Amino acid sequence: MRPSRFASTALGALASAALLAGCGSSSDSSSSAAPATTPVAVAPAAAVRDAQAKTATGSSKIDLTTAADVAGTQQSVKGTGAFDYAAKKGTFTLELGAMGGGALQERIVDGVLYLSPPGQATTFYSLPLKDLAGTPLAGTADPSSALATLDGVTDDVREVGKEQVRDAETTHYTATVDVAKLAAAGGSASSKALTDSGVATVPVEVWVDAEGRARRVVSKVSIPASAKTNNMPVDTTTTIELYDFGTPVSVTAPPKSQVKDGTPLLKQLKARGTSGA
Repeated sequence: MRPSRFASTALGALASAALLAGCGSSSDSSSSAAPATTPVAVAPAAAVRDAQAKTATGSSKIDLTTAADVAGTQQSVKGTGAFDYAAKKGTFTLELGAMGGGALQERIVDGVLYLSPPGQATTFYSLPLKDLAGTPLAGTADPSSALATLDGVTDDVREVGKEQVRDAETTHYTATVDVAKLAAAGGSASSKALTDSGVATVPVEVWVDAEGRARRVVSKVSIPASAKTNNMPVDTTTTIELYDFGTPVSVTAPPKSQVKDGTPLLKQLKARGTSGA
């Protein structure tokens, strides 16, 4: 599989899904013990915005599911992995199904993303993390950058109620991300992609645990038909969950004999932007 075909399948899926809808997280496991003191009440908007910094510490496992409707055609992508936010290292597997014919493997270590396309288990393209901003891979290569989308949440945040997410008690919020506000705040890697795709706002749902961490974020993005989407509307719903906080993350770079220069692929990704479909 050449990089060009790979970019038009696997990365096209990511474009209209994980990055554009890229927010954040969910989970279960940790902290079963009751807090020693009664938590201080936090306004809904502050609770959602603060969840970014409180979530992106330590490490966790990650699950991602995206369902896309491309001009009436249903597509889906599922991913799972683990990430150490402080050390900026982790692994991720993205199951592309019919969209890509297999699984996309990622290793993130020492400031480099090593990307193995479906069917090429012993071939990795090396891509510097610093060069991924504005590409479909930015969110999965650094999940904490996807959480930065919460910086664009408006003050109109509503508390839905208390709900169980896996093994954690959480508060469920609904909110809206203002893309212009996100961009003005320095935004996440997704702000430019959203703007370029003609998206002004993104509705999100966020489940926040007693420690202020986002346990689940559901994002819905509606991209209008344009030349970037082959004149087809694209609607995606992405759910990202973080769980097993504190999980050990062990990852090493692949052997040099298996690594190829990812520069040509990176150029194609930047040319495509995050148009998807």
